[in-house]
Amino acid sequence: MRRGRTPTARARTPSSTQPCDKSSRRAARDERAKTCVSRYLRVALGLASALFFAGVTASFKMQMARLVLLGLAPVLIAYCLSRIATLPVS
Repeated sequence: MRRGRTPTARARTPSSTQPCDKSSRRAARDERAKTCVSRYLRVALGLASALFFAGVTASFKMQMARLVLLGLAPVLIAYCLSRIATLPVS
């Protein structure tokens, strides 16, 4: 080392930050996957409910109950189809 000069510090990144970056990326990826799965599940349950409402109408004797359930089923199917259009494919 020459006289009069101060040694320059090398910029070193500690090796402990690298696993932290990987784990934070993994946590963010897992969180995105969790929200995507819950959205798909809500759509699947909505479609199953619509099919149930349409299928159970034959068991009701009241005309008004049949009309309400038959009116609710297509609305629920239309809502679920609109939600499917916004879901990611992969």
